[in-house]
Amino acid sequence: MKRFLLTAIFLLPTLAFSQERVDLRTEITPFMQKAAERQMYTLRTDVNVASRKRWKRAWIASWAAYAVANVLDAKSSAGKMEANPFLQNADGTFNSGRAAGLKAGAGGALLGMQLWMIHKKPEKNLYKGFTIVNSAVAGGLGAVAISNSSK
Repeated sequence: MKRFLLTAIFLLPTLAFSQERVDLRTEITPFMQKAAERQMYTLRTDVNVASRKRWKRAWIASWAAYAVANVLDAKSSAGKMEANPFLQNADGTFNSGRAAGLKAGAGGALLGMQLWMIHKKPEKNLYKGFTIVNSAVAGGLGAVAISNSSK
């Protein structure tokens, strides 16, 4: 503490009588403004980074479950009579090609919509809700596959 006071006592007169004034104010340039806005955006979006990463991993796993459930549903229906008219052949049996196309289209549309919403609202953790929806759909398709295989 003594050393600091002695330094301050000797330096204050030197600074006070200095002829040259230093302007410590800086002008904010547009680049600095954009950088500050990006930093504020980053701070806003990184509040729950750990939770967001955990839900993102669960969301990816729910997509894997959804894909597996679709494949199991299609495999369990192959060669059997189909109740869904969109997935029937002319004789009423399951049409594998049409089913694959419709299931891929529906899954792609759902995935595209979810990715678009995540991109549009990055500050929200939409992964949680999407994980629940995907898991519920995968569970429903799994139940249908079990029902088909037991017939």
